[in-house]
Amino acid sequence: MTFFADSVAGGRFHPHGGDYIVFMKDTGGGEWYQLYRYDIATRAVTLLTDGKSRNLLGVWSTGGDQLAYMSTRRTGKDTDLWVMNPADPNSDRLLVKLEGGGWEPLDWSPDDKKILLEEQISINESYLWLVDTATGEKTALTPRDVKEKIAYGNAQFSKDGKGVYLTTDKDSEFQRLEYLNLASKRMKLLSGGIPWDVSRFDLSRDGKLIAFVANEDGIGKLHLLDTASGKEKPVPRLPVGLIEEIQWHRNGRELGLVLDSARAQADCYSLDVATGKVERWTASESAVNTAVFP
Repeated sequence: MTFFADSVAGGRFHPHGGDYIVFMKDTGGGEWYQLYRYDIATRAVTLLTDGKSRNLLGVWSTGGDQLAYMSTRRTGKDTDLWVMNPADPNSDRLLVKLEGGGWEPLDWSPDDKKILLEEQISINESYLWLVDTATGEKTALTPRDVKEKIAYGNAQFSKDGKGVYLTTDKDSEFQRLEYLNLASKRMKLLSGGIPWDVSRFDLSRDGKLIAFVANEDGIGKLHLLDTASGKEKPVPRLPVGLIEEIQWHRNGRELGLVLDSARAQADCYSLDVATGKVERWTASESAVNTAVFP
């Protein structure tokens, strides 16, 4: 689809019909990425950012007409939060000024009035903020504890917008899945019986199920959690390996995942959680016969 001298770091479809893709492209190997729009029908490519600053692809709004992303356009070093409708590059606007790097937009609220923003200091220390999409006002969601460094991440709004699902190592040796009530600021542990790191999760579009992956002694194990009851649902047997990515289909019953095993590298699978059917979509090429690998 693209034939540039520079590398393309990845792209995301426009949620409404997939009529275009917003992608991130390097410039001369210096990692000063620019955002572009690729129109599917015409194959036309349009530069969306200024062509000079460093820009990082963010997340689509719930309504699907706004994209939150990070850019150093203002000072050349500070990574600010910007919002744009990629169909109209002139809609580009600076939402909130930030200091330094390590910032990343994670999710929009169901009504698109708030953006979840992560501030990552290190692998062991990060914080979550709420940003008002109308005013740009930034409010701390997680406290700064001078005595203990806590890491938060993978945050997503609940379907009703009243809470946030996230992973954190607060009061634990491991990253655990928890629910943060936005009104009371109280946390509820959801993966308490798993003494391993929860590496990633995804909430279904209807908000009824959470799929999450725990790195259990070096093996990625998939779990399905019913958000109403807080109980886990049975998961069919998957190939043994690492689960690199998970994403729910819009229908709320099919889960796409990328699985890396001893005999296959980064292949795509689909799991129907209603029937338990597991379907392998791809077969990565290899220069050797991996069938004999232990």
